[in-house]
Amino acid sequence: MLILVAIDGASLLRPTASAARSERERVRDAVHAACLLGHHHDLVVTHGSSLPHASQTRPTLPVDVEGAQTQGMYGYYLAQAFTNALPEVRVVSFITQTEIAAHRVAPTTVAATATRPDLAASRLDLDEPLRVLEMRTIQQLVDVGTLVVCAGGGSIAVARDEWGRLEPTGTVVSHEHLAAHLAEELDADALLFLGSHDHIPEGGHDVHGRLPRGTSTHLQGLKLTDPSLQITLAIGCAFTSRTGKPTMIGQLGEASRVLSGERGTTIYAE
Repeated sequence: MLILVAIDGASLLRPTASAARSERERVRDAVHAACLLGHHHDLVVTHGSSLPHASQTRPTLPVDVEGAQTQGMYGYYLAQAFTNALPEVRVVSFITQTEIAAHRVAPTTVAATATRPDLAASRLDLDEPLRVLEMRTIQQLVDVGTLVVCAGGGSIAVARDEWGRLEPTGTVVSHEHLAAHLAEELDADALLFLGSHDHIPEGGHDVHGRLPRGTSTHLQGLKLTDPSLQITLAIGCAFTSRTGKPTMIGQLGEASRVLSGERGTTIYAE
């Protein structure tokens, strides 16, 4: 079974009890449960972005350069963690670009991304077409049983200029949107969103307890108090409606139980 695993960037960057621990160790511990899935399933792994944190600690950089650094660093950490946990599995991580419509242009620096609330308007609509330029390579690697880490941080958004050359757009692509696109293109058997959220709360509020499962038709109308979880839910419902394949949402540390339906929330087709 091929599973597209989308790891929320915040769960990789979450501070630990010991400030002396390296980011490498935090990533290793964070993905330990997800690594267990690789013993039984084929995996393609994406991860979220560190862009909201970048301008606090680093010089101002173009969004595409920051995206490349995010993909390189966390892709390396993730690939190493999976290689150590699954020595019998071939693992590769590489930088990817996502082609979008040429008219989508946004502020081009990390500082603008972190400090301007109106940048939300530059985020792509959930139904806006995407094209991962390295998709053929990803598919070939998956076909020979390679665990692929790719499209980190929402990939790097590029567009064609009037001469057909690729240029960065500065547009922010949500990693959830891109993960669903990859899952659909690869004909994955399931889309698994893993992060700090335990589940979709029944009735939209945590006090109502866990909603273990529901159809995409029913859940797409659910209003949640958490905006990031609302985006994940919307993208998951859209993916399941289009493909008939399930979407699971749950905590990174409970990956296997989320996949089995014991934890988290499963979105399924009618």
